[in-house]
Amino acid sequence: MAIRRELPDCHHRLAPTLIRPCSATPSHTLYLSNLDDCMFIRFSVKYLFLFRVSPEVESMKSSLSAVLNHYYPLSGRLRQSRESEKKLELECTAEGALFVEAFMDTTADEFQQFPGLLGSSWRKLHHEVGDQPFISVPPLVVQ
Repeated sequence: MAIRRELPDCHHRLAPTLIRPCSATPSHTLYLSNLDDCMFIRFSVKYLFLFRVSPEVESMKSSLSAVLNHYYPLSGRLRQSRESEKKLELECTAEGALFVEAFMDTTADEFQQFPGLLGSSWRKLHHEVGDQPFISVPPLVVQ
């Protein structure tokens, strides 16, 4: 069996959905630190968790909803401060984390065999938010 040189394409069955906290959360604004306001560190951090058995999507959604109750700022939205366009704030609005269901035609064992995974094929694993400004993307995106 020949080893593939890059990952197959990722397929999205449904449009992304917003997952809200499972119960009411505080509504307020968090003022971010001066370090958070540095333009050069405004980027997203991507993690990859590999499961040998696919978890049930509805179970993942309900678990995310429960977790967002405890980490409710992740279901809020960033905005520019009214005081300064360089200062960011996090509005705790419970709008929800973005949840994207995606599939790839490969097994966990095959996946671990891909050479150079951190190359260009790594990008296939992440949901593209398009040309939206950093501040417009929800703080948490789960695929």
